Amino acid sequence: MPSGKWFDKQGNNLARPKLVIDAREHPDMINAAFNGFFEGDNQYGESNDKLKSLFSEDEKNSLFKEEMCAVMSQYKYLIIIDGHTATWPRVPQVMLSDSVPIVVESGFYPLYIDKWEPFVHYVPVKNDQSDLYEKIKWLQEHDKEAKEIALASQLFYKELYTLENMTKDAVSVFSK
Repeated sequence: MPSGKWFDKQGNNLARPKLVIDAREHPDMINAAFNGFFEGDNQYGESNDKLKSLFSEDEKNSLFKEEMCAVMSQYKYLIIIDGHTATWPRVPQVMLSDSVPIVVESGFYPLYIDKWEPFVHYVPVKNDQSDLYEKIKWLQEHDKEAKEIALASQLFYKELYTLENMTKDAVSVFSK
């Protein structure tokens, strides 16, 4: 099993594989799987075979599929964690669910993350995930606060992620 900060020697983010491996040891706290593997070489021209070798054939063949989006909303907490790229398509699904967004720090950032407030709109977790179980336990012990975070996340998304705001921001970026 890989060790360290969960980046390989080329700087590829291995946070998601770490989460999936940790879920094996803590199935009572985390249900994690892949929705696919990046095929071909990574940005450094290296094969992803080494990463794939960490997972059994059963794990590789039981990947989450698109229909899992409906199932994921049944969980109280949903983890936003990067893999090969940022998880930007998943962020709206998580924010609009009845679940608490748990955001693992990353070099990639969802739209408007600078406006999100920790423990108001989401629960932050360090990039190395060293505090993940502590944060999950906190959520379990503070159900009222967890529900408030989930609701605040929904309301915040509906307020901030509007076509008007996004258009205004796009015009601002492209007019510079």
